[in-house]
Amino acid sequence: MSTLKLVVEAGPDAGRQFDIKPDGASIGRSTQNDIAIADAQLSRHHCKVYFLGGELWVSDLATLNGTLVNGAPIKEDAKLAPGDCIAIGDTTLRLTDASASAPPPAPAPAPEPSPKPGAPIDLGFNDATPLPRTGLPPARKTLYRALAAFLAFCFLAVVVKLLLGDADDPADALIPAETASEEVLQIHYVKIEGSAENVFRYELALAPNGALTVAIDDLSQGRQVRKASEKPVAAELRADLVRKFANAGFFEMEPRYEGIPRENAWNAFTLTGIVNGRAATVEVRNRLEPGAFKDLREAIETFARNELGLWAIEFPREKLLELATENIILARRYYDERAIRLDNLFNATRTYKSALAYLDTIEPKPEFFDAAVTELGVAEAELETLFKDKNWQAEHAVNTKNWELASSTLRELMEIVPDRADERHRDVERRLLDVEARIRKLKK
Repeated sequence: MSTLKLVVEAGPDAGRQFDIKPDGASIGRSTQNDIAIADAQLSRHHCKVYFLGGELWVSDLATLNGTLVNGAPIKEDAKLAPGDCIAIGDTTLRLTDASASAPPPAPAPAPEPSPKPGAPIDLGFNDATPLPRTGLPPARKTLYRALAAFLAFCFLAVVVKLLLGDADDPADALIPAETASEEVLQIHYVKIEGSAENVFRYELALAPNGALTVAIDDLSQGRQVRKASEKPVAAELRADLVRKFANAGFFEMEPRYEGIPRENAWNAFTLTGIVNGRAATVEVRNRLEPGAFKDLREAIETFARNELGLWAIEFPREKLLELATENIILARRYYDERAIRLDNLFNATRTYKSALAYLDTIEPKPEFFDAAVTELGVAEAELETLFKDKNWQAEHAVNTKNWELASSTLRELMEIVPDRADERHRDVERRLLDVEARIRKLKK
């Protein structure tokens, strides 16, 4: 059990102490956090502390004011040790270890002196005369009999309760029905790829409460990435993973698949899954993975990428550079052909963003990074100008009640921004429905 605590040394809640549970704690202004602090300078969900490999880490949740550890702002998750200070907003938290500073146990109290032989024993009933040694007064006999009867009644009630069940227990009403049947899933997954030049390690942990953490270590590049989910993974997503474990036949797989390492290449995949108390570990070393195992572990990696928004971090630096270069070449092609198709300018901006996302965890940045940022800015500015000009044409057509022209122009706008998740696309789609309804009405 963790003995670590966070003590508020400065800020509106100075003096408060918080135990850190084994599954970590979220910190912020919102009362939905495990540690809610009444500091107006904090974000609603500001940062999170979590355990990974037996050590405590802190992760800033992309906040405006940031998170500082020992006076230095953190750009990636930072490892903590007792005595470290976390500064967030106007609040300073210090990490302490209760086991290191626990006071020695207090000495046992000295036993009370035994009464002298023959001395009267006062039981608090204020009788003027000492109690006779041969029995209790009638009043006390009645009191003890009533107490014994009450205890017997309580014992009988407990027995009946155990035999008949407790379907109407109010405590049960506090537990949602779906919680009782919710499947419990725990995952620990490690991928290691090694050579004489580098060792790349990817570790994922999903706790039973839905807390997700990922750790990346790329030794040759000195790259370390630590990320944790801001909130528990949704129950339906965990249920989907449980189904994937079942479909893969994970618990029927052999515990170990081992081959012979290739020259200057070594790899290992270790996956532990616990589903509703049933546990198994499967390890694959230096050989082609069984198809079902590969599908399952790739599904787990995809799940983590989507949940943490870090879909590129598990690749080595060389692979990230390769992917970024390919995307920049494709983005430039889209941009050069922007006059051929209306969606090419949008595709150019999206592909530039993908390239920059691949480079997000790489330091130092490659030489082409600055050029890619500049080119993205140019493409975004042109896209905004194109959208505004075409949008003005659509509005003018609507105002002049040229419904056919309005319809065709709005369709062009939807091609310019083809992403249905984009608010601009959804707005144009709503307007187009209205225009087409007017056209149908006029044709009647």
